[in-house]
Amino acid sequence: MALIAVSIGIRLVDDHISFVHALAVLILAPEVYFPLRNAASLFHASADGSQAFAELNQLKNSGLGRAEQVDRDFSTFSKISWQEWELDIPGRINSKIAAQELHSGEIHFIVGDSGSGKTSFAMNLLGVTDSASIYIDDQPLRTQNQDSWFSAIGWIPQTPALASGSVRKQFTLVKPMIDDATISGLLGSCGLSLTDLTLGLETEIGADGEGGSAVSGGQLRKIAIARALAAKPRLIIADEPTADLDQESSEKVLGVLREYAQTGAIVICISHDLSILKDTDSISRFKRGALL
Repeated sequence: MALIAVSIGIRLVDDHISFVHALAVLILAPEVYFPLRNAASLFHASADGSQAFAELNQLKNSGLGRAEQVDRDFSTFSKISWQEWELDIPGRINSKIAAQELHSGEIHFIVGDSGSGKTSFAMNLLGVTDSASIYIDDQPLRTQNQDSWFSAIGWIPQTPALASGSVRKQFTLVKPMIDDATISGLLGSCGLSLTDLTLGLETEIGADGEGGSAVSGGQLRKIAIARALAAKPRLIIADEPTADLDQESSEKVLGVLREYAQTGAIVICISHDLSILKDTDSISRFKRGALL
């Protein structure tokens, strides 16, 4: 585009093109070249995907894998524990978290500076990465069936991952028979009224959770938390559950998570914000280069 603009400028100075024609070219040129730029972008994305797929195949064929997995019902597990865990990336991160044991009915906070390893540890709890130090009812998580484990977890990532579609769809995906009154109640418990949404439950959420002007970041987070509660998981892991929220909304969301823990579930909240903690809260602290 810069070359086109320079070329047009020279022609204007030399009086080889009229101002109207020059303006028309400048306006239309981006539209003409957009398919080419888009094709180049898609080509690079395809190349990255092919490389990732090749690496996955290499890993799959390397002989490395999970230990033999045991299929079990996680709907009644009552304890999750972990050994002292360390994240060590030479030249970048060296942090640890102390051993901990959590029981049904408890809410636990994992806190630490941004980049200290909290989210990496959450991936261990989910069983996505090496979960050798995680135990469920004293049984190693790495030996348990991953699909069964996922079905018992309500995962609320730092950036809410919502499906493209209506607010109602977010709930029917995890609980097909849920009714509108129940959805409204869950949203209300998280501090989100249907009147706050442009079209109520029909309000559309864009692809990958992009709500545009219709749904704010804070509203997306409340919807994600309410959706996790709708599934009634045995364990909720919430990464930065109060991000994008003001103090009143933060207290509302933490209140509903504390109440959910009291129903017999285990709730783990990951945060760098110490202001959300109470003096009586159960806490594990991540700190770079130290164990607290």
